[in-house]
Amino acid sequence: MARYRLSRTYLARKIIDLVEHKPWVYRLVRLMCWTFLPLWYRIRITGRENLPDTGPVVIVAKHQSLFDIPLTGMALGPVFPCYVAKHQLFVNKPLRWLISALGGVPLNRDRPETHLSTFRRLRRLIRTNCLVVLYPEGTYVPGQVGPARVGMVDLMLKFQQKSGRLLQFVPLGIRYTKLAWRTAVDLDFGLPRLASGPNESEELTLALSRDLVQLTGLPGPNPGEELC
Repeated sequence: MARYRLSRTYLARKIIDLVEHKPWVYRLVRLMCWTFLPLWYRIRITGRENLPDTGPVVIVAKHQSLFDIPLTGMALGPVFPCYVAKHQLFVNKPLRWLISALGGVPLNRDRPETHLSTFRRLRRLIRTNCLVVLYPEGTYVPGQVGPARVGMVDLMLKFQQKSGRLLQFVPLGIRYTKLAWRTAVDLDFGLPRLASGPNESEELTLALSRDLVQLTGLPGPNPGEELC
């Protein structure tokens, strides 16, 4: 597995003390992932030098498996990221507690503006040096990069506009390759992208989607169907 020594500044990123988040649960699950997932996956992480040391960061990751989520956390190092997850996962109380404890934030991906509590939570995260992870496809799309949801990136850029803090969007390509007895997983961070405001939402989303195509080596959407 390729390694890159993360800087002390990056590793010192503040853990967000929201009531729902339980850093000790996250650390325990992360330890379990590093103990057991390498038995099934040959994990290779590259491009971590592209992770900004400071400032709020949005990790825009490829989504094609349930294991994308723990693997993303492993690739980000021993920090506490917050994951934007579909609100349907928070209906069941035990599952809601677990996902929230691990840094999950519920969001209606079709109508993100309808969740006022989520809006407030994300706004607070953006005002700090938190890492926010989102999967722009909104659902599993195995074997290719699917159309990206503009509304999710647009929401983040609105937070940027209100907070006055520049967001850095870092694409993360995740690719699975079946081997003889294990599956190879390549996690590759691309260069950060910036945008001035919501007026550039479509342009930024399209650029990030094309980054994911390049980082994963997977086919992308048909021309004209890259955004939704």
